[in-house]
Amino acid sequence: MNIKPSYTPLSQRRRVLAATLLAAMLASTSAIADTLTWTGVTTEVWGTGTNWSTSTAPTSADDLTILGPSNAAGALTININAAAAANSINFTNTAATTLSNTTSGANQTLTLGSGGLTTGTGAVTIGSSTANQNINIALSANQAWSVGSGNMTVNNVVSGTGIALTKNGAGTLSLLGANTFNGGITVNAGIADIQNNAALGTGTVTLAGGTLQASGAADRTITNNIVAQTGTTSTLTTSGRNLTINGNISGSGAINRATPTTATGVILGGDNSGYTGTFTQASGSANAVVRFTNANAGSAGASWVFQNTTAGRTTLDFAGTGTISFGSLTGGGHIQANVSGNKTISAGALGLNDTFSGIIANNLATLALTKVGTGTLTLSGANTYTGATTVNAGTLALGAANRIADTSAMVLAGGTFATGGFSETLGTLTLSSNSTIDFGSGTSALVFSDSSAISWSGTLTLTNFDIGTDSLRFGTSVSALTVAQLSEISLAGYTASLDSSGFVTFSAIPEPSTYAVIVGIATLGGVVTSRRYRAKRAQA
Repeated sequence: MNIKPSYTPLSQRRRVLAATLLAAMLASTSAIADTLTWTGVTTEVWGTGTNWSTSTAPTSADDLTILGPSNAAGALTININAAAAANSINFTNTAATTLSNTTSGANQTLTLGSGGLTTGTGAVTIGSSTANQNINIALSANQAWSVGSGNMTVNNVVSGTGIALTKNGAGTLSLLGANTFNGGITVNAGIADIQNNAALGTGTVTLAGGTLQASGAADRTITNNIVAQTGTTSTLTTSGRNLTINGNISGSGAINRATPTTATGVILGGDNSGYTGTFTQASGSANAVVRFTNANAGSAGASWVFQNTTAGRTTLDFAGTGTISFGSLTGGGHIQANVSGNKTISAGALGLNDTFSGIIANNLATLALTKVGTGTLTLSGANTYTGATTVNAGTLALGAANRIADTSAMVLAGGTFATGGFSETLGTLTLSSNSTIDFGSGTSALVFSDSSAISWSGTLTLTNFDIGTDSLRFGTSVSALTVAQLSEISLAGYTASLDSSGFVTFSAIPEPSTYAVIVGIATLGGVVTSRRYRAKRAQA
């Protein structure tokens, strides 16, 4: 009987293992990305295999290099007339390259993988605004677009659910479509040029050293929240169009409002109370306009440097009444209200020692200034606002004489008003908590309006007041302060009273030993008188 040989279980396992390894190798080979180079001439079709170095059309796994016609520098147009894909595209042309869609009769989509886009010195344009000639870009993975000096224009929609885009490179990326990618965009360098209100997608914009620019056919309004990345300095600019930011700005990175070639505005309309960096308005030009359309568009945690000295170029434009906070207020700019409704600037919450050499003015509303925080805010500009000047904490100091409008009422609510040795005329004085007026080392003539009708609470301490050199005056008569108010004025060793012209005069408080002598003399006089009286009665 013949017995046929059979495979042992071990040999069977080896055959199965070999077959599995072979299948895996074949699958791996098919998934390996190819590097393709454009070899076709200009106006040729993307999907024609013979236009590429491998003689096959690109797939979503492929990395592409596009130089110029026949892989040589020169103006190049590639026609994408059907759906296209790539993992990455590197445009190395020194001349202009355009990805167009002129023959398909319908909009097409270019799908990009994690390799993103890279451009160099040649301009790159993708898509068109012409109907049925769009090339939309679908992002299939998080990616970076590095834009060189030749710049890149993307005319149509960029989409991608949960996909984040990073803008690298010193060039300008112009986004003209109503983009729908929602993973956010980070601008590390160069310019993200906003030519559509939805150009930045629907996610958060992270400013990490780059620039946001508004341009195109109309003013731009974006609603994206913006994060200014810590340790970076980024820029907001306008190229012939206003840029309105209605999203909220946060983060601690610095933001510079650059000088444009024409007078256009960066308009802040979101809630920026979470911003803790430094916002600086460019100096030396009237064109760098900054407007606040929301009372919360400032931030008590941020430093604000306003440097546009032209009236009407730094404005509070929020409707009605409200208080806008600037944690630190410096610069030499001109600030005014362009919308009716009394408004207050609260400055100093960061507790820094600041000097504002600009002008705060009313214009279409009455502006007021409130000093908060522990530091010193010095006013060295000739301010004309007529709302109240309130000192809640720290020190409000004068940098020169007559820095506050004569009709501005002063409210001392716990801080110090320092004249710095300069003279000043103000409206009425309200004392609502223990406060100080520091007359400094110069000769100060401080004048308030008749304040007798105002209730005071607390002690008003005068320091560095030199009797006979400095002067403090209320109104023009002896009745400009009440007796109770005068009792709340404290100058060490003196009591206060008013003369007939409203000047506060001071009388020395006798030393305790002086009181004892007076009492002793009075007592002795009483004894002598009593003895004389008794003697007379005895003689009678």
